[in-house]
Amino acid sequence: MKDIYEGASEILAWLGPEGEKGLLGASKIAGIYQRYVSEWERLGTPDAAYQNPRLTLGGSGLSVMAALLDRTWFHRVWIVQEGTVPVRTTFYLCHSTIPADAVYTVARLISALPLQITHSDLFLGTVSGGHIWELAEFAKKRARECEEFSLLTVLETFRNFEASDPRDKIYAALGFAGDISNEHPIEIDNPKPHRQILRDVALTCLYQSPRNLRFLGHASLRGTEHMPATWMLDWL
Repeated sequence: MKDIYEGASEILAWLGPEGEKGLLGASKIAGIYQRYVSEWERLGTPDAAYQNPRLTLGGSGLSVMAALLDRTWFHRVWIVQEGTVPVRTTFYLCHSTIPADAVYTVARLISALPLQITHSDLFLGTVSGGHIWELAEFAKKRARECEEFSLLTVLETFRNFEASDPRDKIYAALGFAGDISNEHPIEIDNPKPHRQILRDVALTCLYQSPRNLRFLGHASLRGTEHMPATWMLDWL
């Protein structure tokens, strides 16, 4: 699927029906993005528009934007393949459209706001939780054709997303990782138990760098339901 998406000239992503003030949220994001572009043109550099995020965002509409950014599409691990392709990406909501660049830019602006301005945990599951920010950063890295992702880098990104089958967080990452040896691959085997898949990942990391145990820095402080051994990283 990754290869199919990379051959596309444009990506159209469906966010769902209008729903709970969805069009209003999209309209707010589009308006903020236009003000950002105007600031960019006025000041001459893209980063200048971020220097006063309160002025750029204004004080209203945060709740409807939060609801839009919390839609299922932004949380699913498999959408990383389509949502980060370095081509023009457009989000569809009912009959309305909004550029992905606008969504990612406004997410960055929101992340620069003081917590009290964002009404505490309003964006906790989206911008503050890292999903949209990670999508935007991953898209930038894919745009640099010389960029080769390590297995650990991809797994670290994908672990924060959701999947109906937790094993998909591993399998979705395999197409991006460029450092997996053909001698020690991670086989895609859907019936394989979670623990065995995590063991395979740990063994692959050891084969990659037998004298370097940095991958252990990604391990949790205690065992989990998938992997009771603390040194075996739980990416699920």
